[in-house]
Amino acid sequence: MSQMNVQIVTPDGLVYDHHAAFVSVKTIDGELGILPHHINTIAVLAVDQVKVRRVDDEKHIDWIAVNGGIIEVVDNVITIVADSAERARDIDISRAERAKLRAEKALEEAKDQHSVDMERRAKIALQRAINRINAEIDYKYKKKLIGSTSFFAHLKNMKGNFVLWYNRGMIQMIFTFCSHLLFILFAYHLLSTVVQWERFLKVTADTAVKIRLLILLISISLGYLTSSFFISIYEFSRQLFNGNF
Repeated sequence: MSQMNVQIVTPDGLVYDHHAAFVSVKTIDGELGILPHHINTIAVLAVDQVKVRRVDDEKHIDWIAVNGGIIEVVDNVITIVADSAERARDIDISRAERAKLRAEKALEEAKDQHSVDMERRAKIALQRAINRINAEIDYKYKKKLIGSTSFFAHLKNMKGNFVLWYNRGMIQMIFTFCSHLLFILFAYHLLSTVVQWERFLKVTADTAVKIRLLILLISISLGYLTSSFFISIYEFSRQLFNGNF
């Protein structure tokens, strides 16, 4: 599998060093997507996020807040040199928000003083603070999104298993019911036509209904027992065939 090596370097040292399958950056000329075997390139980065899709999993994405700098792509090696950079997972959101408030205040003061230089520095500081905040928010949002996707996938799988279980259960229930009913009807037919009840019982107009009810109860008992016996044989044979014994 083709991959790239991504290194982000600041005056404080090496901030990031990992293999990647895809890298997305924002240059002063626009968005730039980099895949393995990209042509050799040098570009100026804007203050924005660098997104690195790792090689182990397409859902494994690293966000790095990079405050400008230079990107160089040479033979599947991506090197970013920036004044400062911070991985989204390491960003202290409260500190970034305080930096944003300070930059906004400094920007207002620079405008009041009509200081072009102070205004330029305040805008850069504000842009960097917003970039860090956005990187941290995107990182957490994506993490939750992946988690929720996994949850719904698991829920969908559970639903599929339930439907499969329900369908199998219904088939088994219908099969058992039909088997019991068939053997009960068969037993009732035999008891009514083959057995001469008048030899064992006194059959009169008053007892005829009771004898019919007796035949029905005996048929239900015999039919149920016979059906259960054959179903047990069928289940045993199926388990034996599947190698569960």
